[in-house]
Amino acid sequence: MAAALLPSGCRLIDASRGPDQAADAADQADAACGTAPLVVDDFEDGVTGSDWLAYNDDGAALEEADGVLRVAYSGVDPAWAGYATADSHDIRGGSISAEIAQVGGMTILEFHSGDTKVQTYVSDGILRATIMIGTETVSALEIDYLPEVHVHWRMREESGTVHWETSADGADWTEIDARPTPLVAEDVTLLVSGGGVAGDEPAEFESVAIELANCRAGSL
Repeated sequence: MAAALLPSGCRLIDASRGPDQAADAADQADAACGTAPLVVDDFEDGVTGSDWLAYNDDGAALEEADGVLRVAYSGVDPAWAGYATADSHDIRGGSISAEIAQVGGMTILEFHSGDTKVQTYVSDGILRATIMIGTETVSALEIDYLPEVHVHWRMREESGTVHWETSADGADWTEIDARPTPLVAEDVTLLVSGGGVAGDEPAEFESVAIELANCRAGSL
């Protein structure tokens, strides 16, 4: 088997040194990796990028127009639409962030692996940081949604913990919750979506960015 080339800044970890030492070395290597962009989409071109798969239910319409990704609702029953990453990814040391132009219905960022969902979303004027397993919500932090304060949302994974963060300017972030990573972080689909019924305002995303650790992004 040919030797694999490691991205700059990454190191091979010798697991023979014992589980504790190997874990410490892995953490040190991850810290040196830095991040690389996987997706940076400002929705200005009106075209679904190759890293995304678009989906929609009947009763939910999805479009890139006017510089936003918009989900509009027309059904009696809740319907969903959005973008999901075309491939699953290793999110250890990575993140998904979005600038929200308008919340409407249920406006959501999500990590999804197996039957577990990790979400940031707003509905009915409440900002939530949630973990769902199947149909059961096992963790939920709820705060009032403040449009001028909670403009940017970010979920990131670091050293076995998911952090939920918000920002007014996309530069200075405030953590609203943190929990042990509840899903298989090596195999995650990332989504940006909206759900709702006729009469709900559209969900509108100004931009979305996904970053992965350099050591993860360059490996199979």
